[in-house]
Amino acid sequence: YNIANNDKEDIIREEAFEHITDENLLMELANHSVKFDIAASRKLTDQLEEKNKEDSLIKIVQNKENIFYLREYAAEKITNQEVLLNIVKNDSDTKVRKNALNNITNQKLLIELLSDAEFDLEKETLEKITDQDVLIEIALNNQSKFYRQGAIPNITNQEVLVKIALTDSAYECREIAISTLTNINAFEKLNNVTNINTTNNAYIICLNTYIILFSFLFNCFSFMLNRVIYLPSHIFYYNVNVL
Repeated sequence: YNIANNDKEDIIREEAFEHITDENLLMELANHSVKFDIAASRKLTDQLEEKNKEDSLIKIVQNKENIFYLREYAAEKITNQEVLLNIVKNDSDTKVRKNALNNITNQKLLIELLSDAEFDLEKETLEKITDQDVLIEIALNNQSKFYRQGAIPNITNQEVLVKIALTDSAYECREIAISTLTNINAFEKLNNVTNINTTNNAYIICLNTYIILFSFLFNCFSFMLNRVIYLPSHIFYYNVNVL
């Protein structure tokens, strides 16, 4: 520890650091060493994770006097869902909160976060929601168009996407719904609809539909063309020889 902290030669200091495993000494280096703050933070949290010392990782995050690197790396390795929820809701460091959010897998807790009107990581939270029923509920009924925009790209139900494309009050949501469609029958259903509320909406929806449909057909054509051009090498050489 003394060599890593005080030696004049960087190579010798780095070599000494590699041999430090004591958790208290690594904590000291993380919080007080200019040279080893990041490396010690990573090494300590990795070590605690390997030893299944989640309580120690939680304490590191909870201690606001610890350097932010140490707290951020510790938050990455916590799995306790309720603890992670508390960190996301209450910690003052945005990076710590995002790292904690990345480890939340409980869908109910993610929905709980979105119910907070002052919550500021809604985009990241919506990206983690995988429950289709929840996503559809948000996309069809949530008053915030930003929440709807975040939910729509993860919806796989083609009928729901068509409904959103035809009825959502926000142009951005309708556009995202159209671009998320993957079934050709759904595109055709959009094109066949005639009872859309306004001419403007009908024009926008149909225009976007035709653009995406054209892109889909163009990609199919490009794929087929590539299959023709890039023939197996023996056929290619045969044709060259004949010519």
